[in-house]
Amino acid sequence: MSRDGPASSTLSERLAAKLEADRKQIEELTLSEHRKLAQSFLDASKAELATIQNAIHAQSLTTIQTLREMLRWPLWTAAGCIVIVIASLALLWGGTWWMRNDLVELRRAVQSERQALADLEDRTHGVRFAKAETGTFLILPASADATKQYQCSGQPCIRIGE
Repeated sequence: MSRDGPASSTLSERLAAKLEADRKQIEELTLSEHRKLAQSFLDASKAELATIQNAIHAQSLTTIQTLREMLRWPLWTAAGCIVIVIASLALLWGGTWWMRNDLVELRRAVQSERQALADLEDRTHGVRFAKAETGTFLILPASADATKQYQCSGQPCIRIGE
């Protein structure tokens, strides 16, 4: 038998078939190992992600609790300040209202007194009193009879007392 004969072709074919089968088996094993490795990496990643998420969640809860404790007093303080400001504004408004009413009453009283003074001046026809170093004088209106000897700022007057 020759080496190049049918036996060698069948050997070659068998070797080729065996190599092809081995190659396919190696590819399948490699693919299977890659899938196992990928699944292992995926599982490890999911586990690490879960660990990180749990750590973040725990830290978030701690931070929220700390913030609540930190904000508790400022919120009460702010609420107290708001109450004080509102009470102060109410008192200020009440005081202003009372003072406005009092001012209106005072203006009415001043107007009434001015009217009373004008009425008295009309009734006395301009007669008034004046004090000086030489005594007290009753100053008469300019239209009065100037028979007396005293003059006060160009108007006749009468000396009262000594």
